[in-house]
Amino acid sequence: MNNQKKEKIQIKDESNDKKYFTIIPNYVLNHSTHWDREVYIQMKKIAGENGTCYISKTKLTKQTGISKRKLDKSIDYLINNKWITFIGKKQIETKGGVQFVNEYKVNDIWKLNIDYYEGGARKTLPSYKRGCTEGGAQNDYKEEPKKNKNISVSKADSPHHRIFDYFNEEVKKRFGVFPEFNGARDGKLISGRLKKYGEEKVKKIIDYYLDSEKCKKFGFNLSVCLSSDTINKYLQENEAYV
Repeated sequence: MNNQKKEKIQIKDESNDKKYFTIIPNYVLNHSTHWDREVYIQMKKIAGENGTCYISKTKLTKQTGISKRKLDKSIDYLINNKWITFIGKKQIETKGGVQFVNEYKVNDIWKLNIDYYEGGARKTLPSYKRGCTEGGAQNDYKEEPKKNKNISVSKADSPHHRIFDYFNEEVKKRFGVFPEFNGARDGKLISGRLKKYGEEKVKKIIDYYLDSEKCKKFGFNLSVCLSSDTINKYLQENEAYV
């Protein structure tokens, strides 16, 4: 029998076919709110495959489009569920001088993701209750286990959240920035407008406002966008009888 030592071969993939991709486990997408997902995606994008994420809260709030209070809550959620780990403080150079920012490691949860959807370790998984996108047509979420009473149904894919997302994405696409929201005030306003006009018309009103002179004056303000004055002008210009 040949007793020669086995030679280890190390192959480094330098094809660059994985550049500019951020791959997110379905488990994260289906067990988090819109805000939690956005924070996780941005942190994973910054960290890359084997790195860590260190960025100021101010910059991260701009990239995610959420307030510092919501950012803190989302980071706590990601840490508590062991999706990320706080490493410590890191010293970085900024235009204003030296600054210390939090550094995080994005944990490898692919085994958790695979076990959950293939059922191999479903009985031992923790019960997350922050959100889970279940429901829809029969094959919409075919990878999601059909019976799991420990997970609540998420509102992240509701018309209410889709309007938040639409406004956020349209402002980013047109102007290159993420708008700030007043969750309680704007959320209540959206609910009322959806009930009266429906999702598609609310989106048209958003488009109308973002293209208007009023937007230049008042900025990316969702409460002004969906105000009675804006809606009345939209209806007058687009739906009034001639």
